[in-house]
Order: sequence, then structure tokens, then C-alpha cells
Amino acid sequence: MHIKNIFGVGNVQKTADIGVFRYNLGSLKSNSVTVDYFLAYPLKGKKQTAFLKWKSIREMLLEKKHLKAGGIELIREKAKSINN
Repeated sequence: MHIKNIFGVGNVQKTADIGVFRYNLGSLKSNSVTVDYFLAYPLKGKKQTAFLKWKSIREMLLEKKHLKAGGIELIREKAKSINN
């Protein structure tokens, strides 16, 4: 639950897996605190690459590119590649 204190927003939920918790934010705008945090304190390795891909998709959504022709398909393709 310490992570909620770091960001000041969101909620933490226990999952079915023992010792595993999920941190959730309510909106694209509210997760700007996590973007700022991970820009200031970069992740390592594959997680940093995944974060940058996710950040790119987030920016596209904030710019409403999903509403333009072909936009949602492009975002879906990018989303598939996040953990690759």
C-alpha cells in the first residue's frame, strides 16, 4: 500500500495470487503521476521498454488519435507489442 502513498492517487487491491497486489488508477489523466515518477526514476531493461511503449499509447489516446481513421487499429497493434 506504500505505492499509493508515493503517488497520492489510485487504489491497491489484493489478487487471487498469494502475495500479489494490483495498483489501479481511474483515468488516463490521473496516471500522469506514474508517468512523471517513471521518467524521474527509470525502470530497468524490458520494463523500461514496455513503459515507453505504454507511454506512447497513452499520449495517442490523450491526443484523441483513436478517434481518427485507422487510429484505433494502430493503437491496438502498438498495445500488442508492449511486452515483446
